[in-house]
Amino acid sequence: MTKKNKLISLILLLVLALLAAVVAGTSVSRYVFDHEDSLQGSFTNLYFSHNGEGTTAIMQEEKASNGITSYVGYISFTANNFDGSDISARHIQYKVRALSASDIENDNNYVLDGWGVQHPLDDYDAKINSYNYSVVPVKSDMTDYVYDTDGSNKSENFDNGQGYLVNDKNEVTLSFGSDAEEENGIAKPVQDSRTDILKITRTYSETDQLEAESFYIVIEIIQPYQEIKIFRINTSTSLIAVGSTSVTSPDTHFGYDEIAVNIQTARKYGFTTEDKVDVDTSEPAKIILTWKSSTAATIFDSGRLAINSEENINKLNQAEFDPGKPWTNGWYASTDGNTTTVTLYLPQSSEITLYFYVPEDFKCTVESYFHYEGTGYQYTQIAGVDAKGVLVSAS
Repeated sequence: MTKKNKLISLILLLVLALLAAVVAGTSVSRYVFDHEDSLQGSFTNLYFSHNGEGTTAIMQEEKASNGITSYVGYISFTANNFDGSDISARHIQYKVRALSASDIENDNNYVLDGWGVQHPLDDYDAKINSYNYSVVPVKSDMTDYVYDTDGSNKSENFDNGQGYLVNDKNEVTLSFGSDAEEENGIAKPVQDSRTDILKITRTYSETDQLEAESFYIVIEIIQPYQEIKIFRINTSTSLIAVGSTSVTSPDTHFGYDEIAVNIQTARKYGFTTEDKVDVDTSEPAKIILTWKSSTAATIFDSGRLAINSEENINKLNQAEFDPGKPWTNGWYASTDGNTTTVTLYLPQSSEITLYFYVPEDFKCTVESYFHYEGTGYQYTQIAGVDAKGVLVSAS
């Protein structure tokens, strides 16, 4: 090697050393380097969205084989490698877990990530509640962990595609997406998403009975570089939970303002009424959503329900909907003037999302009933509605 080449190599090493010092404590994989006549670095955008914010998990007491009792619930969680029209051009690996005390320095109301970005925790109670929770993804292909010689179980497509890795501490890392392939010198990222069931467990305390509370979940992205996202979900021991998207800034669908309503039901239908009546049934629950407006009728999108439920819940005809008939799984919708009513018969462990296109003013109320001695017993402890049963309202 000539003295000139040695000098160039030394200069490059010094530049790299200086760069490493500047970004110490962060992941260099956040940058892409090009070397022609000079060393150039460019930032690689990571797009990651999800549907977890504001979700309600129905929690029920569960006793483990060791005799320890806890509250356990489940939510469906979808992660996307896109945000609007922007798509990540990199393969993504991430973990999902409950916020812990070790995430927060000096009891601050924010989490500081490796890039120096503050992620605010606006709900102090939710922050404290988080320390009582654990969250772990569960899927059918992860139920029986078989550890490799390095102490982990890794699917074949973990490094490029939708896969998972489970270490010997039962910590699960999920992956999806792929590195963008170039076409005529231009990277062409591919839109992708994955859906997992998150098992949520809360420590049990006889002196601190769980009714309804919130806590924070952390998404810890580890590839293509380290980043975190934090969102808040609700938990409730109600047998039915209902939630909706924002009324003040609704989504749009083909020019219509859209409100999405998510309904979840418990894994077992049983409760004691205020009159000390024990209601315990295997029949579906009847849930009625009533939309009223002074301007126009709310439109219910039954087509999207059929697609999203993979036709697992069918439309009932008038004869099947007759209140005098036995309750059967399905739904029925009717419109009378500016009032739209959707009635659903949902079995245990249901989760379903309905889409409505709303006029300028509207109000949606929710009622629920459980089958009891051949008729319906009204259940008023619905999570997500106010004391009058109102879910959303706009005027």
